[in-house]
Amino acid sequence: MAIEALFPTPVGIYNTQDRIDLEPITKYLKACSTDRHGFIFNGESSHGIDWPNPTFLLNDPELLKLKNLIVEYLDKYCDEVGNERVTLANSWFNKMGYEGRVNRHRHETSTLSGAYYVKAESGTCPLSLLNPIHIYKMTEMSSSITKYTAPETSIDAFTGRLIIFPSWLEHYTTPNLGDERIVISFNSVDNHMIKICGELK
Repeated sequence: MAIEALFPTPVGIYNTQDRIDLEPITKYLKACSTDRHGFIFNGESSHGIDWPNPTFLLNDPELLKLKNLIVEYLDKYCDEVGNERVTLANSWFNKMGYEGRVNRHRHETSTLSGAYYVKAESGTCPLSLLNPIHIYKMTEMSSSITKYTAPETSIDAFTGRLIIFPSWLEHYTTPNLGDERIVISFNSVDNHMIKICGELK
């Protein structure tokens, strides 16, 4: 028997550059209002801003094609992993300049979360994901970094890339070494839970 990676954490990584024109989306988002956010250093967010869809950004008509694309990949992720499909919930966007970063956090009350990179330079500000079982390895001393021992891992983030992950997975970014960066973030809710909650009303 060989060593097997049991109980893996599924993270969806999809490149969509050839499927959508991001130029008008970038122009639209640059015109939207943003403000400082507690999780973001040297950057701003639309989260909580008082404009037409402050916490449901992807409901804006200008972003309908992108919303449909994200929903398609959420379905693809759920089907491949074997999860109940989800419904897209709140969504917002962040923008950061040079040395901007997102502090460590997770997305409470959500099932799957994700980031869509509307504008980002490869190799300048990856998404870092923390190993959820690392804190339980109290007596294991690592002699090298492998997929079994790494305390965290990083995924390159660039224009057109979509990353989907379980909302409980803690994540952050290192300081941005590139130019302006625009990222749409979103949460979702398990359809089965929606049905149960509806029946409880």
